[in-house]
Amino acid sequence: MGRFAGLYWLWDPFDEVIHLAMMGCLASLAYLLMARVDLVPDLRDLHGKLQRAALPLLAGVLGLAMGALWEVYEWFVATYLDMQVITSYGDAMTDLLVDLAGAVLGGGMLIIWAHQRWSNETAARDGYRRRRSGSLSSG
Repeated sequence: MGRFAGLYWLWDPFDEVIHLAMMGCLASLAYLLMARVDLVPDLRDLHGKLQRAALPLLAGVLGLAMGALWEVYEWFVATYLDMQVITSYGDAMTDLLVDLAGAVLGGGMLIIWAHQRWSNETAARDGYRRRRSGSLSSG
């Protein structure tokens, strides 16, 4: 969408903002999906400091891996599909560093979520109670 609206060329940090936000969300989502299939501990099971410190590290690794795949995609579309994307070495390295930062921040947000004990089950149960009592509008 940013490419079609020309935002990459109108506002210089747009690329970095998108990489930061998307990788924070995607790395967090990847961790939650891996926890759902028991590849990593569930957020409720992260009790020790080392376990919690490992979560942003793992999120960072996931973010770097997804960011590297994205950079390969950008190279491919620029090289073989002749699409106009910024593919310089400096841009790729900046994108990967921002991907890492976003992923680590996303992992940190998961720690805060786990520490506050904001579970999906509680949110769903509370939402159900509000809907049944008529305090939320339907629709």
